[in-house]
Amino acid sequence: MPDMKDIVTDDRVKNALKSDAVTTTVKAQIKSTLDKEIDAAVDTALVDLPGAEQDPTGAGQ
Repeated sequence: MPDMKDIVTDDRVKNALKSDAVTTTVKAQIKSTLDKEIDAAVDTALVDLPGAEQDPTGAGQ
């Protein structure tokens, strides 16, 4: 039986990291994180506006 280090090579790991499954998952995670950060920044900006009332239902968007 071959050693694990002979089975899991640098090239195999690099190819796996370049796969569509990995890049799609990474992109989705980054988009999710950015969406949350943008939402938080917008919420903060809206709270800071004088006389602005925030609609918690999101109506009117």
